[in-house]
Amino acid sequence: MISHSAKYRFFVLVVLLISLSACQLFYSDAEKRALEFVKVLVLKPDNKLAAMKVANLQVDTQLNQLLAPLSVQIALNYLRTSIKLGKELAFDIESTRQPDPRHQDVKIKVQRSRSNYQRADIVLISVSLVKDNQAGWQVVKLRVSEK
Repeated sequence: MISHSAKYRFFVLVVLLISLSACQLFYSDAEKRALEFVKVLVLKPDNKLAAMKVANLQVDTQLNQLLAPLSVQIALNYLRTSIKLGKELAFDIESTRQPDPRHQDVKIKVQRSRSNYQRADIVLISVSLVKDNQAGWQVVKLRVSEK
């Protein structure tokens, strides 16, 4: 027979696991695309095809235009260098704004995954998406946001 405290611990564990997994279960398609796009840019910088696929881009020049702003280049280089120096990064959605049904702005927060991070260790990247009726959400703008 299972003790009452073992049942309680099991219940707490189940609630905790559901709570943690629910955070990503309810992301919209646009939010998932934005989050995955930033992850690919940081974790797979040499894989342009993967970045284009996630961003739903047709030609290489579109990706180059997204990555053209100097602030975006600096932020991505900072995050990539952090990884090379052995830092673990955590990616999460900071906020979402949807001015109308066809447009969505998703702010992605990238920070060190350790709990003792400084505010300066957080990089916020805003991803603007537009919905195409046939192709789905497409990334149209990338910028570094204020903290």
